[in-house]
Amino acid sequence: ILVDSTSYGIGNHSFITTVYLVQNPLCSSSDTVNVEITDCSGIETYNNFDIVIYPNPAHNKIILEGEKPSNYVLMTITGKVLKQFIIRKMPETIDISGLPSGIYLLKLQFGNTCTVKKIIIN
Repeated sequence: ILVDSTSYGIGNHSFITTVYLVQNPLCSSSDTVNVEITDCSGIETYNNFDIVIYPNPAHNKIILEGEKPSNYVLMTITGKVLKQFIIRKMPETIDISGLPSGIYLLKLQFGNTCTVKKIIIN
């Protein structure tokens, strides 16, 4: 899916997609795809919470600034927990120097609410 972010803007958007089989164009299936458009500056601010996570992509560390979540969990894309900490003060620096390049998930807990964000490690 190619999305023009100038037409839709930053945020979450839903699109209905239809897939057709090349060998039989009469065979198709439709579904809704959710797409999150970010500003791609490497610094993301999350509207639900007053927090900034940078740099992203990252190499040795990730820094969290802003509203203090009660804890965070760093996981692989498959959900395996790698690091889990209670945050005592902000800004919080997360050491990722020993992790291989790839896509990871950062789960931030704010009281009874949580958000999960994608982190890229180069």
